Amino acid sequence: MIRELKAHHENRRESIRENHSDIYNDFEHIQSELTAIAAELDMLTDHHVTLDANFSKFGYSAQLRTLDVEEQAVSSSAASSFSDGSEAPKQAGMNIKFWKRPVVRQYFHKGLLWRSKASGEVASFELFIDLLYVGVIEAIGHTASEHATGSALLHYLITYAMSAKMWVDITNMTNWFETGDIMQRLSILFFLLCLLGFTVNIANAFDTTYTATVAFYLGARLLQGVYFAWVAIWVPTVRGPMTLQSISVFVISAVWIASIHVEYPARLGLMIPAVLCDLFGSMCIALIMRTFQKFNVSESRTRFSHFMKRLSTHFEFFPAFNIEHRVERNNTFIALVFGYSILAILYQNRYSVFASNAIFGKACLSLIQAFCFNWIYFEIDLLNMSVHAIRRHYASAWVWIFGHLPFIMGYTLSATAMSKIVLAHDVSHSDEGSLEKPYDEESPEYVATGLRWFYCGGLCVALIFSCIISLSHLYHVKEDARLTQSSRLIYRSGAAISILMLPLAPKERLESLALVGITCSIVISCLIVDLYGLSSKDKEYVPLYLERSLWSSLRKLFNGYMLIGALFSFWVGGFSQKEKQKIKYKAHCKLDEERKTQITENLEKGHKTTIEDILKKTSKSKPESETPHWTDHHNANTHLAA
Repeated sequence: MIRELKAHHENRRESIRENHSDIYNDFEHIQSELTAIAAELDMLTDHHVTLDANFSKFGYSAQLRTLDVEEQAVSSSAASSFSDGSEAPKQAGMNIKFWKRPVVRQYFHKGLLWRSKASGEVASFELFIDLLYVGVIEAIGHTASEHATGSALLHYLITYAMSAKMWVDITNMTNWFETGDIMQRLSILFFLLCLLGFTVNIANAFDTTYTATVAFYLGARLLQGVYFAWVAIWVPTVRGPMTLQSISVFVISAVWIASIHVEYPARLGLMIPAVLCDLFGSMCIALIMRTFQKFNVSESRTRFSHFMKRLSTHFEFFPAFNIEHRVERNNTFIALVFGYSILAILYQNRYSVFASNAIFGKACLSLIQAFCFNWIYFEIDLLNMSVHAIRRHYASAWVWIFGHLPFIMGYTLSATAMSKIVLAHDVSHSDEGSLEKPYDEESPEYVATGLRWFYCGGLCVALIFSCIISLSHLYHVKEDARLTQSSRLIYRSGAAISILMLPLAPKERLESLALVGITCSIVISCLIVDLYGLSSKDKEYVPLYLERSLWSSLRKLFNGYMLIGALFSFWVGGFSQKEKQKIKYKAHCKLDEERKTQITENLEKGHKTTIEDILKKTSKSKPESETPHWTDHHNANTHLAA
């Protein structure tokens, strides 16, 4: 019956075609056009829905295109080199491959960014790598804080830059290419072993373990170079960029090997250029590829232009960052750095110690300071962001990427110095005997000048580069905001400079508790200014009388950081013994000549005479009306000075 119905409608269609051929042909053409338009609308709608979350979080980009599985199936060459990044539906009995062709997740081609519709996610082994990297931070920071000198700072910068390059290498490997086979997992395991070997040799990296440190570092770097060369062989579309990356790794590795055969400090002449080339080599390669792209569209007919145009055909495709994956990896790592700053200040008490203990007070202030940094970085500086730095421009992307390196280095240096400052017992109510082993042995009698510079300088660098990172983004301008972004960042920069000036104060006048209290107050003031500046003028942020009090407090805070530090000191146990010796007591009383003579004789003989003794003697020998009257009453045990 269904077949008969089908034949009936086909006969009617043929009859209409014979009787009204012109109308039938026009109708068929319109129907085909409508079908094509409907398909385009479905594609645009799907594109909008899948990238709407990406655009709302990182900003819109007209140069962004997405890859579909159906599109890749058309071209077998593209299907073997590029991936849509979205996970295919898992089938029953799916096997794990030992090796498969590398797959580029996203890439640039003729000014357009082709990427998958799905957002990149951080894999579990990447979190495992970040946790291991916390151990690297601890080893580097502990080595620097043991001897807070200029050479220790230089060693800290070099070793931290080397470890940062290792972290960037593994990030690029997982961001650019698919990591679904066993071979790539084994290569990541080899990288982790090299990172572990690098970590255990950091303490004497510039003395007896330099060869081992460089060997493990080069093991990870050469793994990256071999992997790029392997990708260049199996993925012809990105052969040019991967070949350049591989050559740069092998050339710089030769410089590192040469530094092993040179004695210190002459080897610094090879180490510093090698570190700089490792850090900024990828940026130089990106600029070279952009130059090739310009020659590709140039219409010049010179011999050099013709050669460059032919060479540029090998650089039409080059891998790109997945913005979601890169930002999430970066945020995870920053969160771990903030967590390390809390881990560094932990200690154990030998017996019950309450809130009046100065060491516990410094630990509390350190925790508050880290919380404020976390609040400023993850919430304040990302609020109202319209276009992320990576999507804004390639220059802002490099500022965002490289700006995080000094930000992390400065904050880590400050955290390592803080771990020593917290245990210092240079103030009252900070007995090192209350600490459990080995913290009692690590408690210094005073905070060295170099350690003060490490602490304050690290905080200053972290605040300055937080401003630079914030300026790399574009934000929605709120007309009703109380303060502009520029004014808030200017205040933050001024706060950073004021922190940097604190080590200039003498150690005797600025003890550890006052130092931590002042820096914590400055960071809190930056947070208060940001919160107040982001509030609306039209809406009542705080009652008027509180608002006036707030501004008055901020002015006093800015002009009286030393006073706040003294208040923190007094809160945990009053003044120290040195401060007590500087205090002068004055008392006015009425005594007869006999009493004055007795006091003078006792002082000349060197006898100990206290106010309490004088009061007792006077109260027994004199009636109540003649008892001495004290206008300023202090401790009765206070000694009288001649």
